[in-house]
Amino acid sequence: MSRVPLSPFSRPVAIGEDPYQDLQTDVASLFDRIGRTSGAALPDEFPRLRVAELPEGVEIIGAWPGVEARDVRIGIDGQMLTICAERHRIEPADEAGRHWRDRVYGRSVRKIPLPFRPDPARIRATLEHGVLAVSVPRPTPAPPG
Repeated sequence: MSRVPLSPFSRPVAIGEDPYQDLQTDVASLFDRIGRTSGAALPDEFPRLRVAELPEGVEIIGAWPGVEARDVRIGIDGQMLTICAERHRIEPADEAGRHWRDRVYGRSVRKIPLPFRPDPARIRATLEHGVLAVSVPRPTPAPPG
């Protein structure tokens, strides 16, 4: 079957193949992600993080407004740091007249590759006013000998 490019920016499409199938699949996937939470879904990259490699280790800062400390879990697997947080849905007492909810909620997971294998007991995290700060110190070098 011969392939005919639609434009210089698209992949070649076989004759008889639907050129809009990829777009339809992407849109369906987007609506599926949104529909799973029956409201506004947290995007995969929520929240945006600032990750800084410093001489003493790695510092990670992210804004998780509306998340409480009891709903945050931090784990380490080798050189991969995982942060899981959940923002719970808050229902207003009066739903009458509401047409739109602009607040996102749900579970978010961020995985951050680290340039070293940290000691899990030395990782420190604080959550104040919706800002999560995680400090991952470099491992202490083994004494020579």
